[in-house]
Formats: sequence, C-alpha cells, structure tokens
Amino acid sequence: MKSWSRADRLEKLIGRQVINAGVPGEITAEGVDRLATLLDRHSPALVILCHGGNDLLRRMPESGVETNLRQMIQTIRSRGAGALLIAVPRPTLLRLQAAALYDRLAEELAVPIEPSAVAELESDPNYKSDQIHLNAEGYRLLAEAVARMLRETGALRPD
Repeated sequence: MKSWSRADRLEKLIGRQVINAGVPGEITAEGVDRLATLLDRHSPALVILCHGGNDLLRRMPESGVETNLRQMIQTIRSRGAGALLIAVPRPTLLRLQAAALYDRLAEELAVPIEPSAVAELESDPNYKSDQIHLNAEGYRLLAEAVARMLRETGALRPD
C-alpha cells in the first residue's frame, strides 16, 4: 500500500504536480534564503506558501515574519509565478486563530488566502499527531481546503 504524502494528497485532488519543498523547523528568514533557488530549479506556475509557524512558535517578532513573507511573495511574483497564502495560527492558551499578519499581507499584496483551515484543524486534537503537527486525517482535510481555495480563486485552470 502506498503511503500518501501531503503533496500526493493535493496532487490527487487537483490533478497537477505538487512539489513539497518545506523544511521541518525552518523559520521564514531561512525560507527567504532558499526560495529563489527553488523557484529557479522548479519554475512553478503557482506557489502555495504556508510558512511562519515555526517563527510564531519561537515567539519571534511578527513584524519580522510579515517582512519575510512579503519578501517571499515578491520573489515568487518576480519569477512569474502566482502565490496562494495559507495562514497559520499564533500559539495561544485559548482557541487557535490565524495571526493577523496573514490577512494584512493578503490584502496589501492582493494574494488569495486560505485564512482558517490550519487553525481550525490544529484546534481539534482528533486531527493532530502531537501538540503541533497534523495527523494523516488532518493533512487530508487541509489538502481538501487548499484544493477548494485553488478552485475558488481560479488558480486551477484547464491546461
């Protein structure tokens, strides 16, 4: 039986190649440093940017996270690709909710955003493998939310 990765789940739903270039534990400053090389290597039409969770877990200043994400989106666009932003939650004692910086960036840069799926899934222990990470069912539901967002924004056009 095949083990489905996060990229495989989304690929199956959208019928397009998906490259998961995420690095566990990476902060946005490191993502900024790697992004141009990845874009040059893969030449994507669209980048799904789900970044910043590790910065927020480490309680790094949100202004720096926002600056780094803005730079990433600008780099993506400078290579001719589109961007979809996935908001991640800020750790709190109560209900998880996406950090406001994601909505600000989406509005400022006119970037489509999936604003709540990660926070909602991470708020439910049934969808988590540990205190931070989603389990297989959580990733399946996240892939469905991203696929839905891609369709709603028109990012999935016929070839």
